[in-house]
Amino acid sequence: MKYFCSLCRKAIKYKTPKGWIDHIRGVNHRQKRMFILKPELIKFINQMKKEKLLTHEEHTEIQKVLNNTEEIKKRIENILEESLIRIAHNILN
Repeated sequence: MKYFCSLCRKAIKYKTPKGWIDHIRGVNHRQKRMFILKPELIKFINQMKKEKLLTHEEHTEIQKVLNNTEEIKKRIENILEESLIRIAHNILN
């Protein structure tokens, strides 16, 4: 089986699941993933659409992914806030 990372646009060196896991844990993959999650990327993507480097379909797909990551971040923040409130109530009682 051959693996290909669409994020890095790179073929995986070893054709095993371990090779895939090693790639995901690598520095280059992490840096590219972190770049995607940064808010200034939205401005960059909109600029690419204006310059017609991205099609409308590609732009909407990217926006969906970015919106989902923002929703996930908000959910995590809400869960953490609720758990802190619960812990504070337990300490007071």
